[in-house]
Amino acid sequence: MKWYWQVMRQYATFRGRASREEYWMFFLLELCLWLLFFGFGIATGLNKEIYFLLLYPAYCLLTACPRLAVTWRRYHDMNKSGLNIFWGAVPVVGPFIVLISLAASGTKGPNNYGLDPLNQPVADS
Repeated sequence: MKWYWQVMRQYATFRGRASREEYWMFFLLELCLWLLFFGFGIATGLNKEIYFLLLYPAYCLLTACPRLAVTWRRYHDMNKSGLNIFWGAVPVVGPFIVLISLAASGTKGPNNYGLDPLNQPVADS
């Protein structure tokens, strides 16, 4: 959970680097929250239109900026421009390109975008 709150605290920070662990833990928690939202909607018999047109889109809008920022910083960790995120817009193969590139390890030591996040202390809540 600390990774989720760390990303949320850096809500619109596009500078610096995000480690592979920070990115993927945030991604995993986002997936779990999606499953909870979906499961809650089914378990309570919530009208699907309310869920899909109101609750989940509202959550997505609230977390769009942090999601984009952590992905941007993840590219910085690999010493690449955050603009590489736009490869995801290429039809069919784009999302796979992004997924594979985000799974790569970051550069060791400092790079053009800052210090190695693995050698810096993580702020505790």
